[in-house]
Parts: sequence; structure tokens; C-alpha cells
Amino acid sequence: GGEYALTDSLTLMGEVEGSTAAEHDATGFSENIAENSEGNARARARVALTGPIGDWRWGVSAFKGVNSHTEDWGAQAGLSRTWGVGGSTEAAAPPLRESDGRESYYNPLKTEEAYTIGERSFRTEVALGYVNQPDGSDLYMLPDLTLGWGIGPWADLQLEFQYLMVENTSLFDRSLAVTESGIDKNGRGDVRVKLKASPFEWKCGRLGVQFVTKVPTADGGDALGTDEADFLAKALFSTDWSRFYGDSILGRLRTHLNAGIS
Repeated sequence: GGEYALTDSLTLMGEVEGSTAAEHDATGFSENIAENSEGNARARARVALTGPIGDWRWGVSAFKGVNSHTEDWGAQAGLSRTWGVGGSTEAAAPPLRESDGRESYYNPLKTEEAYTIGERSFRTEVALGYVNQPDGSDLYMLPDLTLGWGIGPWADLQLEFQYLMVENTSLFDRSLAVTESGIDKNGRGDVRVKLKASPFEWKCGRLGVQFVTKVPTADGGDALGTDEADFLAKALFSTDWSRFYGDSILGRLRTHLNAGIS
């Protein structure tokens, strides 16, 4: 993934992300959120644009699935803000800030960056989203809420909550045979707990790790979750190109690379 500062306030973001193989020794491919959205053969391309609105940061994004086993398309819009607790506060700023690297901006990318929220900083992000799932059903996130806390100069903890609504979706067994169709349900989604640490800084960028646990708080019978806990470990590497090219065209770029296993 990457970010490019179009102006002092507007940032263009983009990524290509996905995963390979299936989990739990399942055969075939995932069909919707109830079959798990991480750890299956999926690939997406996503673009986003963010900008300031007072002390907050707004963002809009859209993605397109690039294979037949991925959600067809989706869109999201949201707001984000970071508060300094016990320290100085500052208005929301574009993400291109090598000086502290805090995530004080709306970030809709699935590709995580190695930079953390910042010590003694609290971050909140609220968004509304829509996904056209592989089985042709509609999934609405109303809302998608993320709360984060900088627990040190190079570590943070984030909690993600969702309230979901699905329309005309289906449940499948391990052989992908339909067990129930025409499902219209709404309720809480699974909660995700994310712990990031990135103490390694080199001239070429910052290296970190992130551990994610999906807590099965959603009801799998309602096609809103899997009824299973999932664990994901990622290696993160981010480069701020302004350290090499200063305030030039290339200096407005930041890139992020993730690799992990679930």
C-alpha cells in the first residue's frame, strides 16, 4: 500500500492486498463474511482520498475484487481524530509526517503501516461501509468503529467493533453446499483486537509486528460471523520517502508492505 500527499491537506491512498490458501483445512473458497474474510484466496485493489474537516479527518474509499472468490466491490466513508492525552494537542494533519509518524488521519487501507498512534494518544475512527459479497448478497457496516491507544512511543492497541446488516445472503457447509439461503439479519459483528509494536528503525524505514485476534462475538447462525476465534500475525515495513528526497515529488510518498499468517 501507499500514500501520496497531493497537497498540504489532501492525501491519495491506494493498495493491492489479499490472502492465499484456506484456513481450518477447509476446501473450496470463501463465499461471504460467515465463511471468514481473512485467510482465504482473495485479492482486492483499493483507492482512497482523505482531507481535513476542523480537528477531524474525513476519508472516502472504494475497492474492487480482482478474482472470482473476492467481494465484487465495496465503499466506505468515515471520520477520524487523534487526541493527545497529557501532552500537546494539534489539529488533524496529513499522514505524511515523518517527525512523529502518528496515525492522526482516516486510514481505510487494510495494509497496516509500521508507524504507531503515538505515546499518550487516543484515536477514534467511525465509518459507514457497504460490501457486495461473492454470493451476490449485500453487507452493510452501520457503523464500523475503531478505538486506539498509544501505549508507548513505539506500540499501540486498537479495538474494532462493527454493527452489521446482511440482505439475501446464504450459509454454506465445508463443501460449499448451501445450507440456508435468503437470510436477512442484523446484529453485532466480531470484535478484533490489534496489538502493534515497531521499535526497529533503519535508514530505509521502520519495521514492526502486529498481532490480531478476532473474538467471535457475532452469531454465525445469522451469517454475521464464524463462531470461531482467529489469530493473525503480521510483519510490517514502512518507508517515508521524504527522508531521501525531501520536499520533492517523490518525497510526498510513503509506502507500506505487509506479510503475515493466520
